[in-house]
Amino acid sequence: MKRVLLVGAGGWGRQKWVDGILSDFADRLSVTGIVDIDPQKLNDAADALGVPPEGRFAEMEPAFESVEADICMISTPPAHHARPAILAAHRGMHILTEKPISDAHDDVLAVHRAVNDTGVKMAVTQNYRFEIPILTMKDVLRSGELGRLHYLVGRYAHDYRAPGSWKVDHVHTRDYPLLIEGSIHHLDMLRNLSGSNCETIMGYGWNPEWSNFKGVCSCLLLMQMDNGVRASYEGNSLEAGQLNHWFHEAYRVECEKGAIGVDRDQVVRIHRRDDEGNEHSEVVTPVAPPQTGHNTIVSEFLEWLEGGPPPETQLADNIHSAALLFAAIDAIASGEVRRVADYLPA
Repeated sequence: MKRVLLVGAGGWGRQKWVDGILSDFADRLSVTGIVDIDPQKLNDAADALGVPPEGRFAEMEPAFESVEADICMISTPPAHHARPAILAAHRGMHILTEKPISDAHDDVLAVHRAVNDTGVKMAVTQNYRFEIPILTMKDVLRSGELGRLHYLVGRYAHDYRAPGSWKVDHVHTRDYPLLIEGSIHHLDMLRNLSGSNCETIMGYGWNPEWSNFKGVCSCLLLMQMDNGVRASYEGNSLEAGQLNHWFHEAYRVECEKGAIGVDRDQVVRIHRRDDEGNEHSEVVTPVAPPQTGHNTIVSEFLEWLEGGPPPETQLADNIHSAALLFAAIDAIASGEVRRVADYLPA
């Protein structure tokens, strides 16, 4: 049984971690402490998990000073990911955090340094990698039946035109709300589907006149991956037409012998042309993994702590998604091509 200090128990922390993961893994995880600045959310979560009053904290430092835990799980807004991760590392706690590692590049580097200096293990919950449509696409791509990869296209589009409709703290007043809260999922997915890290990125990000956002809420990005594959990404927080919102994003991978893709219906299809030029489409039978999403990541993380292989979303891998995120932001801000390697730890 691993002991857990949970940082962040409201919103997503309550919905996904308190009512979901920590319940699903009750035979392997015991919560010994919770931190949340909201007393009501803190006490509601602690009551649900059976955490006694001495394990409830409104501030981080006292929790890290007194709680005995093996793992720190972080489910706060992105701006508050780095501080508990660094505190946990210096207390010898392993770390499982929501994505992104942080909303600030300097903080990402500081977290990476703390984890490497202390030798703790850290993973990031890039849960979209473990949803059935993506696992199905990866299975086909790995088989080689479509030959070599050519290029990839990703699309995310949601309707957040109404003020406050994206119910995430401060998202409508941030400088780069789409990229920090949304595109970190999709850029990581393009790395995942291409089987490669990104080499260079360029593109545009903007905020139209009718927007209720303060910062960049739409973008078009172009990438070249280390393996020579190209990728494009369309992100839009003000979609007035066809939605490709959460868990309904569209991805298409063009290959040597055909193409494979998934759209809003989340059905994976292969498209090919025969020798006479006729187009054929076939639905791919979905894979049936024992677990999906966050639960896959938690299982892999716990197996890692018990001597198993590192999980797919360990910090050593996810640092490349973080670097891609900040390279994209700088490419938008500067109008120039950015090398992703320049955003990795030295």
